[in-house]
Amino acid sequence: MTDPNSVGFLRGDPDARRVIDEMWALDPDPAASVALWDEIRRAVETGGARVARDPQGQPLGFFFCTPYCAVYEATRPLVIGDTPIRTGQRFTFERAAEGVRIGYPFKREIVVGSFQTGAAIDYCDPDQPPPHDE
Repeated sequence: MTDPNSVGFLRGDPDARRVIDEMWALDPDPAASVALWDEIRRAVETGGARVARDPQGQPLGFFFCTPYCAVYEATRPLVIGDTPIRTGQRFTFERAAEGVRIGYPFKREIVVGSFQTGAAIDYCDPDQPPPHDE
């Protein structure tokens, strides 16, 4: 699920490796996460989506939160999970255990938006509330 162009970089970051392990360990329904990921992969394989690129034509990179998924762009209207995505719209997959050990729900969702390169990595601490709830 991690952006293939960033795997090497993220493997070198012990905190990123730790939170990815926690993400898998704390996911209450890994099959649902894999099913949603499979929908993204099918969209890419069938030409419904592609890796989003910056103005210089380089891959935009990964979303700042686990599983550090690539940012994609829809090439036709899509529905992934229950999220509608318009042609040209950018999206990614967020799957995070942030705050799970203190009662927050596990997050598994398609995120749609305008994404920027260079965002700071979020290590999604399962023992702390998500930043918007602090």
